[in-house]
Amino acid sequence: MRTDFEKLLLEESRDAVIATTPAGEVLYWNKGAEIVFGYSADEAMGRHLSDLIASREQPDDDDRIVRDAIQNGYSTYETLSRRKDGSLVFVDVSVKPVRDSNGEIEFILRNKKDVTDLKIQRDVKLVEAHFRDLLDSSPDGIVMANPIGRIVYSNTHANKLFGYERGELLGQVVEQLLPKRYRSNHLVHRGTYLAESQTRLMGAGLELYGQRKDGGEFPVEISLSPLVIGETTLVMSAIRDITDRQDVQTTLHQKNVELQAAISALESFSYSISHDLRTPVRAICGFAGIVLEDYGGLLPAEGQDQLRRIQEGAIKMGQLIDGLLAFSSLGRLPLEKYPVQPSSIVRRVLADLHVEQAGMRVEISVDDLPACEADPILLQQVFVNLLSNALKFSRERNPAIIEIGCQWIDSIPTYFVKDNGAGFDMQYADKIFGVFQRLHRADEFEGNGVGLAIAQRILHRHGGRIWAESQVGKGTTFFFTVLEKDSD
Repeated sequence: MRTDFEKLLLEESRDAVIATTPAGEVLYWNKGAEIVFGYSADEAMGRHLSDLIASREQPDDDDRIVRDAIQNGYSTYETLSRRKDGSLVFVDVSVKPVRDSNGEIEFILRNKKDVTDLKIQRDVKLVEAHFRDLLDSSPDGIVMANPIGRIVYSNTHANKLFGYERGELLGQVVEQLLPKRYRSNHLVHRGTYLAESQTRLMGAGLELYGQRKDGGEFPVEISLSPLVIGETTLVMSAIRDITDRQDVQTTLHQKNVELQAAISALESFSYSISHDLRTPVRAICGFAGIVLEDYGGLLPAEGQDQLRRIQEGAIKMGQLIDGLLAFSSLGRLPLEKYPVQPSSIVRRVLADLHVEQAGMRVEISVDDLPACEADPILLQQVFVNLLSNALKFSRERNPAIIEIGCQWIDSIPTYFVKDNGAGFDMQYADKIFGVFQRLHRADEFEGNGVGLAIAQRILHRHGGRIWAESQVGKGTTFFFTVLEKDSD
C-alpha cells in the first residue's frame, strides 16, 4: 500500500485483494474480498486465510503456491474456495510477494477473482455441444451440476418435471430442486459424493422428494453419475418421478392386506365349519353301523345296501373334512426354519410308510440330497404326501420303482420324487394341486384329493414351488424347490 492512490484502487477493486503474512495471517482485506467470501474486514483481520476460505472439496495447496511465488516472483492458479455461508466459488488466484527496501518479504499479496459464472457459461457450452440432443431425448429428467453444486444443464424433461422454463435453472444451486427439509443434509452428501464420485442410486431405501417451482413436492428416484469432459468434472443426475409407482405400490399393499385378511377369515371359517361338521358326520357313520349290525337282518337286501352306502358316504365325508382341516390349519402353524438334511427325512418317512409297501415289490433309491433351510416338520409332510402318492399309484407295477433325488436348475437345488406308476394326462396338470381335485376314480385309487394341495401350500410358505411331469401309464415325477433364488 505504497500510496493513497494505490490503496484506493485496491479498496475499490471488484476482485478480492488480500494481504497476508508469509505464514498466512490476514493483514489486509478489501471490499471485493467481503463480496466474494462474505466476511467483513473486521472478521478476517488477524485470522489465518485457510481457516476462512479453504475448501474441503479441494486440497489446500496454498503453502506450495506461496513458495513458488517467492521463488519465481509471481504465481497463478485456479481453485475452489468456501464462502462464509458454506457455498463454494471458483476463483482465479495470483500470488505475489511484496518486499521492503532491504529485500525482505513484507507481505504476500493475493488477487482472487470469482470466475464461477464464467466457468458455468463454459460448462454450459461444453455440455450443449456434446450432449444436448442426446440428453433432451432422455425419458428421465437430466440435471448436470459442477463441483460447487451449480446447475450447468437441465434437459427438457427436467424443466417440465420441476416447472421451469428452458435456461431458467442455469447457475442455480441444485438444492433449489429439493424441499427445504432436505437441503442442509444434501450439502453434506454432495461434498461426500465429490470426494468419492461413482455411479450410484441416491437415497436408496429412503423417501426422496423433488420440489417444483410452485413449491409442490413429488417423490423421485435419482441416479448420480460423474461425467468428465476434458478437464471438467460434472455430476449428472437422472431424475424419475415415481408418483405412479408409489400409488401402485400403495394400492398393492392395501390389496395384499385385504387379501390376507380375507384368506385368514376364510381359513377360520373353513376350520370352524369343518370342525363343527365332524360330530354329526361321525354320528351318521356310527348310527348307520349300529343299524346294520343290530337290525340289518330285518331289512331287505336293497335297504341294507342303501344303508351301507350312507355309512360309506359318511366315512368319505369324514375323510374330506379331515383333509380340509389339515389344509386350513397350515396357515395357522408358525414356520420354524432350520438347516435340515432331506435324505434323513426321506428315510424316516419311508420307514413310517411300511404298511403302504406291504404286498408290493418295491425298488426305492434315495440319492444324496443337498441340505436346505426349512421347517423340518412341514418338509417331512411334503415327502409323506409325495411318497404316499408314489406308492399308491405304483402298486400295480412289478416292480414299483421309486427314485428320490435332486437336480440343480438355474443354480437352485430342485428335489424330485419319481415313480413308474399310473401317471396322468398333462393337460390336467394345473388341477392336481387343487383341494379335492382328483384325476382318478375313487374305486381305482383311494384318497381325498388334499395331499398335493397341502404339499404345494407348505412349499409356497417356504418361498419355493412344486410342479409335475407325467405320462399316462409311464409314471410321474414331482419336482419341488424349498427356496427360490430371489427369496433371500
